Amino acid sequence: MRIIFISLIFLSFLSSCNKNDLKKQNGISLDQIESEENGNPTQAKKELRTRPSNILLTGNSDHRLVTVYKINYNTRTEAYYTGTNNFLRDYSYSYDDDSYDGYGSNRRVKKYQFFMPGIEAVAGYNMMNVSHYDFKTKEKNNFFEKPVLVNTLYYPCLEQDSLQGQPINRDYYMVSVYDEDTNQDSLINRNDLRRFYHFDLDGSNQSPLVPLNYSVMSSEYDAENDVMYVFAKLDENTNGKREEEEPIHIFWLALKAPKIGERLY
Repeated sequence: MRIIFISLIFLSFLSSCNKNDLKKQNGISLDQIESEENGNPTQAKKELRTRPSNILLTGNSDHRLVTVYKINYNTRTEAYYTGTNNFLRDYSYSYDDDSYDGYGSNRRVKKYQFFMPGIEAVAGYNMMNVSHYDFKTKEKNNFFEKPVLVNTLYYPCLEQDSLQGQPINRDYYMVSVYDEDTNQDSLINRNDLRRFYHFDLDGSNQSPLVPLNYSVMSSEYDAENDVMYVFAKLDENTNGKREEEEPIHIFWLALKAPKIGERLY
């Protein structure tokens, strides 16, 4: 029994170390700078180094995205690692196709499972940027000029999707992100205000979907109106932090052509 008890303490200690290591590395320290992937290994523990992850196939064959992740260093194992794409598919639905004969014997149901109709969503630990490539122009560009902490990336889904039986296509991207050290603690992390931006299909024309003095918290989808409701907390005292006593407002975004949200509450 004593051996088992000691083992449990040891495992708990290792788990605590891993959590502390993750917490310490999460986000970006302002004194970090980008370096090439083949940079000095000793300096790399302090410098901000990034690595591309998977290619995201969008609903437009000319446009492809690459998620870019921070290279993290595990002090316990002395090994490097990166986060991976985690696809969020909270919204699912089905509909009968045109061959339905009304009796059920020939009924065929087509099923989709995306985050919202026509939109895929992806997140990942320490995602630092999103890179865009255009096959037609052979040009590439990053969504953000400097590394940021991406919370969620929304992009047009690859398969043809529909809403209320009608084809639906999206021609833009949305990104919720921590892009500034709003609380002035020399770190860009989840303690700062989370912003929400719209980008054109070529990854240009970044514009806010929620005013910059808010911190985005969560969202809901309204299929009847094809609207995304965004819950956000107002930085009422302008200290760059999201605090419990500050008010929560709700903005709605028309997903047919998103622009800065209208306040619903």
